[in-house]
Amino acid sequence: MAYELRPNQGSLFATKVKKTPKSPDYWGELLIDINTLEIENGVAKVKLGGWKKRSEASGNTFLSIQIDTWKPTNAQQ
Repeated sequence: MAYELRPNQGSLFATKVKKTPKSPDYWGELLIDINTLEIENGVAKVKLGGWKKRSEASGNTFLSIQIDTWKPTNAQQ
């Protein structure tokens, strides 16, 4: 099954070859549903969760990331 990028989820993969010392150690994409963001004064604070996973196809490990959109209800506050 091919990888499908879904709203508020993404992945970070280890960089296999760093071209310069400033190259990132991990790279990837995160698809953000802007309707889930709380924006104040033009700035959005995004909480992330991450899970270490292994690709069944390649065997490579990667970090699966997800935006934490949980908000307490009145009963949970």
